Amino acid sequence: MSPRPATGSPAAEQDRAAGRVRGMRDVPVAVAVPAEPAAAPAGEALPQDMAIVSRASWPERPGDTLTPIPAFVVSSFSPLVAEVADRCLRAYHGTPPAPPARGARTAIVLASRHGDVGTTAAVAQALAEGSRVPPLLFFQSNVNAVVGYVAARWGLAGPIVCTCPVGDLIADGLECAALLLADGDASEALVIAADHGSAGEGDSATAVLVATGTRPPGRHRLAAADEPGGAT
Repeated sequence: MSPRPATGSPAAEQDRAAGRVRGMRDVPVAVAVPAEPAAAPAGEALPQDMAIVSRASWPERPGDTLTPIPAFVVSSFSPLVAEVADRCLRAYHGTPPAPPARGARTAIVLASRHGDVGTTAAVAQALAEGSRVPPLLFFQSNVNAVVGYVAARWGLAGPIVCTCPVGDLIADGLECAALLLADGDASEALVIAADHGSAGEGDSATAVLVATGTRPPGRHRLAAADEPGGAT
């Protein structure tokens, strides 16, 4: 039998929070429903001096799963963002963290139309029922929380921008990244487009790592068809 966490420890608080959440009626659990990966916008062209050096999507295959994140409960949104970011960065940097000189100049842009719907629904239900809202839900209700997790895990110290566009998520994220790179605030940017499913649609996410200068050679070089505005 596994030992119980000490009373008052972070692990014990997390267990108590998870137990309170499980006690709520009809609260969504952290199980993501796969959907087709978000496609890059066909009409969005990258600036001439900005190139996509790595890319990843979720889901990548039928039955694709998300890795749980400690201290993030109930909702699949944060694991979704972290998973697609991790896949994109691993394809380029290997294991975390990124090289310090690169990480210090890497920004993160998260574009999400709906944000963390699962956490919002859980908080709303608790308030409607007069129940105590688990503290972890307040922490993760701001999407900056999972972006901070990604930044800390990979050692990314550039600017962080979170947007809520009404149009194409990747196109909006790339536009923000282009501004950050053009202003000299960063030399690379991790752009993440992620959303909870709604109206029967599943969760999906895409992440691209963009950089200024010449496109890197070898395995980091993507085909033109994989870039926004590329050939089909």
